[in-house]
Amino acid sequence: MPNREKVSLQLSEDNRKEFFEIRIYICIAVFLVLFFLILARVWHLQIFNGKRWRVFSEANRIELKKIPAVRGKIVDRNGVILAKSSPSFDLMINAQKLSNADKERILVFLGDVFDWSTEKKETVRNKIERNSNQSKITLERDITFDQMSKILTHQYDLHGVNIDYEPTRVYPYGVLASHILGYLGEIGKKELNRMKEDEGTADNRQYGLGDYWGVYGIEKKHENVLRGKHGTLPVVEDARGRELSDEKAYDLLPSFQEQKPISGQDVKLSIDSRLQKVFEDAFLKHESGAAVLLNIETGEILAMLSYPNFKPQEFARGVSTQYWQEINKNNLNPMYNRAVKGVYPPGSTFKMITAHAALEEKVIGPEDKIFCPGYYRLGREVKRCWNRGGHGWMNAKNAIKHSCDVYFYEVGRRLGIDKIAEYARKYDLGQVTGIQYQPEAKGLVPDSKWKRKVYEQPWVAGETLSVAIGQGYLQTSVLQMARMVGGLAKGYLVTPSLEYMEINQKVNRKKVDLPNEIQEIILQGMYDVVNTPGGTAYWGGRSNKIEIAGKTGTAQVVSFRAKKQLEDHAWYVAYAPAQDPKVAAAIIVEHGGHGGAVAAPIIKKVMDAYKEYYIDE
Repeated sequence: MPNREKVSLQLSEDNRKEFFEIRIYICIAVFLVLFFLILARVWHLQIFNGKRWRVFSEANRIELKKIPAVRGKIVDRNGVILAKSSPSFDLMINAQKLSNADKERILVFLGDVFDWSTEKKETVRNKIERNSNQSKITLERDITFDQMSKILTHQYDLHGVNIDYEPTRVYPYGVLASHILGYLGEIGKKELNRMKEDEGTADNRQYGLGDYWGVYGIEKKHENVLRGKHGTLPVVEDARGRELSDEKAYDLLPSFQEQKPISGQDVKLSIDSRLQKVFEDAFLKHESGAAVLLNIETGEILAMLSYPNFKPQEFARGVSTQYWQEINKNNLNPMYNRAVKGVYPPGSTFKMITAHAALEEKVIGPEDKIFCPGYYRLGREVKRCWNRGGHGWMNAKNAIKHSCDVYFYEVGRRLGIDKIAEYARKYDLGQVTGIQYQPEAKGLVPDSKWKRKVYEQPWVAGETLSVAIGQGYLQTSVLQMARMVGGLAKGYLVTPSLEYMEINQKVNRKKVDLPNEIQEIILQGMYDVVNTPGGTAYWGGRSNKIEIAGKTGTAQVVSFRAKKQLEDHAWYVAYAPAQDPKVAAAIIVEHGGHGGAVAAPIIKKVMDAYKEYYIDE
């Protein structure tokens, strides 16, 4: 028995020894495998891919380069391109990569390529010094292909010099519809900081310093649609600031994937560039004013002009100091949109509202007549009619035709200011039209309550007479007046829009409480203004192509600084065709004189063109 125990113990010790020896062999094997794996990796890196990683070790800048998105086009209702983006190439330099010797050598070379003057070279040198801590400094924008080829040919020697692609906004028709299209502006530090501070602006995160975005007009309103989405591309620069090829960049940065840019969407406008051009060409001989052609069935604006205009192309890549000074020195303020922001006394174009109020309130009958001797006496005050010789006996229809001031003085006195204001507001005068294009002026429809609040004085009867003929405190915009004419012609108001409307698209209409018998009198009077002898637009507004109904007006202008009467503003409002109204127009030629002689011929040209393009086709 003792011998058995001894043998068993000896066997156990032998087993343990064998087990430990096996573990040692396993550890040695694992160590050897790991050693050879490391050795193989070192050989792979140092020998097989040594050149590749030697290049990578020299690289000291790795970034995701922005690939600019192509901005969407803006087209008119017929697909004519009014704004688009075209390729542009900019010369950039990385001042961080350059020694002073390199800078001077590069400046000499670039000076020869771009034919820089001594002053220009000094300006560029100072710009580089001021921005020496920046990785990208723009030296030239929109370089030519010839200039680009010369730079690329010597790319190896131009340390830190690169060419960036940037789509540039192009406006093929120059100043055409400039206030509608608007322009782009460069994003500065203030705008960028404001974006970061605003909450809920995730879409703005793709903007960076120096990017361009819409700051005015349609370019601003539809920025989110037009801008698209930038892409990204992995970029590796070597120690001298030279970008490696895309193939090498991908080879060195396999984990990065290119994100292709998404182009912006196109925006289709309601305007017709042909009608817009008729407006703009007709205004060339005048200094300033505004005009609108409105589809009174849909609310689409077919043409809208503010004059003088500006060159949106000048803002596409940063406005020059010279052009900005030219704009600011122009006393007529070309950047001001007179069509929606300008407000003026509407003059005699307002008389239809007074007629509506007088007839509906029955302060006078349709055939009741008022005698016009050429003047109107109210107490000790005497107001003159524009026709100093007088019009004789006038009823409502003839008073509109001849624009008799005395008739409207009298019915205005009978109505009182508050009733006139009530009917003006039925046509939304003194209110924004809802165009949703850019902030618009409300204008003013005064009443007795308003004057007491603003001036702390009671309303007086003489002020009512002025408002009754569209003068005094009354202020309206050109767009409001075009909409008002549509309300008279159709019995409802439409919301003006610059957006193209598809067929059967829902239209917002606001009914005007205009009795048919009163509407007939007003519209007949407007027809006679243009189409019968003695009408105030008979010579200037009558067309042999399309029947137009309208109303002329002049608005008195007084310079409070100079304390003198200036040349009157020339007004004209109209609709056509007279028997089946489709469009309405309103125009003001600032300091143009008489509406029938100056403003009506312009609308006639536009209405003739409308017939050619929309009725005869």
